[in-house]
Amino acid sequence: MDIKEDLKRSSSEGRRSKRKRHGAKEKFKKQKSVFQKLLESEHHMAMVFSYCGVFLLYGMTDELLGPTLIELSCLAAKPLKTMSWLFFSHDMGLLCGTLFGGLIVSRVDKNLAMTICLISNALSITILPILHKFMGMVIFVFLYGFFLGTPDTLANVMLIKVFGKEVAPYIQGVHFFYGFGAFLSPLVARPFLRKSCTYMINTTKYYDIPDPTFNLTYDSGTGLWAKSNTEFKRDEDSDIRYAYWMAALFHVPVIFGLSWIFLKRHLDSQKGIYRGSFVSLHNDDELPVQSLDMVSFNPEASFWERVQTNSKHRLLAVTILCSVIMYLYEGLMAMFGGYIYSYAVKGTVSMTSDQGAYLTSMYWVSILRALTIVRKLILVSEH
Repeated sequence: MDIKEDLKRSSSEGRRSKRKRHGAKEKFKKQKSVFQKLLESEHHMAMVFSYCGVFLLYGMTDELLGPTLIELSCLAAKPLKTMSWLFFSHDMGLLCGTLFGGLIVSRVDKNLAMTICLISNALSITILPILHKFMGMVIFVFLYGFFLGTPDTLANVMLIKVFGKEVAPYIQGVHFFYGFGAFLSPLVARPFLRKSCTYMINTTKYYDIPDPTFNLTYDSGTGLWAKSNTEFKRDEDSDIRYAYWMAALFHVPVIFGLSWIFLKRHLDSQKGIYRGSFVSLHNDDELPVQSLDMVSFNPEASFWERVQTNSKHRLLAVTILCSVIMYLYEGLMAMFGGYIYSYAVKGTVSMTSDQGAYLTSMYWVSILRALTIVRKLILVSEH
């Protein structure tokens, strides 16, 4: 009896195992890679590629300030200690732009808003390097930070809205292009960086008789009283404006891509506004042609309405935790990348401008996750 029961149990387990393997095979057949799903939708593919371009520009222009800070200090005739306030202004612009993007995310067309922001950002970075006033630089650095922060929020929200639970590889993909843009940024600026620039002129005046109104020091070598003075003179020989103008030109194809998505979606929505018209089939031909009222084929709740259906406490906790992570990781990562060039060239390392640019590029290469993203795009994911 024990032998028969063992045989029956093993036979039953074998059938269950066979059914499980068969079910796994059927499930695998129904699965598609994320990349295959993307190719099936022309609209989604165009949107993802355009958003990758947005983040490429984001990384390129966001990290262009670091390698060019010394050149900007020569244009403004200000020391690096003063010019470091540009980082604060830029990051404040990013913060305000991100918050503004969150406020308008459910009120405007996101692709149109990103297009306007990129046009404004291109104009800001075009004007910035031709300024010679420090306060003017502070204002325009804030503006181009603002016009980068807004598309950042809008693009992330749009990807989450479109792809839902399968958004992970797309989010990683666009942020990969942020890192790639940051890697390209020092390489774009490198040809226009000089080995040195002079904006401080040290002068010394000598006096035969000490004057109590001046802070004079006695020079034993000449036997005279000397007064040292430092003058700041703008160095207008810099070609760094071409680096910013090249970055502005990179905006053009992305702007056209976003405009095409907006116009195509707008035209498609106009086609679906009316179901059609109907004509009375009565014998009386004088009855007018009547049209249906305006209707929406796919009415759906807004993004924030769907969010509000969840637990408010959970939403608050997730928001706070994500904010802390973004502050500790993204903020420090970007700030460190911005200061690398200045430290390498002006610090104790005393690198050349070319070496500082390459060092900054290698920093951004080290944090790219290209292999992980490719693996997620190729591996299968459930419908």
